[in-house]
Amino acid sequence: MVGYIYQSSDPGYVAGQLHGLIAAKTDTSTNGSKWSSNNTLRIGTGVGIGTGSTNTDAIILALDGSEIGMYGAKEARMYTSGGYNDWFLPSWYELLQLRNNKFLIGNFDTNNGSTYMTSSESTQSGWDPDPYYHAVYFDNNWSNYVWDKPAATQIRAVRYF
Repeated sequence: MVGYIYQSSDPGYVAGQLHGLIAAKTDTSTNGSKWSSNNTLRIGTGVGIGTGSTNTDAIILALDGSEIGMYGAKEARMYTSGGYNDWFLPSWYELLQLRNNKFLIGNFDTNNGSTYMTSSESTQSGWDPDPYYHAVYFDNNWSNYVWDKPAATQIRAVRYF
């Protein structure tokens, strides 16, 4: 499902061409997933539109081999649907755009407290940036929320088109 169409100010925008984000039709799992068990690892991810795939690769590179079990970036990257295998964990701004279109996309958990993971670490002032990542509530419009990396949240994989 098309989740967002690039605007002229977005990286990847090409005048006269249609590009943007495709959202998976469902969450990748029913129980959510952790960002990482390592509460001190700092990877240096971006928050902007167009950074989700690179973030996902950086997280997997940093965690693969040391992380036990499934984690959000790996879960999103391993997702396959519609013959595509280039899915990833969206960045903070990418996921905010999906939330703006959540009812058109469909199948998002919008119950009280429903939260989705991004591939973006938090650099929020006043917080130690190492152990947190940006999460997005889907039951309200609160956009600046951070979660502890070991805390599980929902995962919705996306891909570029």
